[in-house]
Amino acid sequence: KLSDAKYCPVNDVKEHGDISRDVSQIKTYLAETPPNYVKAKEVYTNGMYTSKGTGNRTLQGLAQSDMTSSGKYTNAFYS
Repeated sequence: KLSDAKYCPVNDVKEHGDISRDVSQIKTYLAETPPNYVKAKEVYTNGMYTSKGTGNRTLQGLAQSDMTSSGKYTNAFYS
């Protein structure tokens, strides 16, 4: 259910939203004593809860994405 009950996405965005579960899992691993950097990096690089086609959508992949087209941002908000 959407919080404001007014916005309805055209596509199923659940898989995109699941990236927050990966962030939460990383936080959990880093809160361990001692921090579990190996497992946290594994989730960052490979994903855990998100899917994209045949693989996983990953935080690392999002961080490395080129969001420009011909050197300009494709979203006017960011340009």
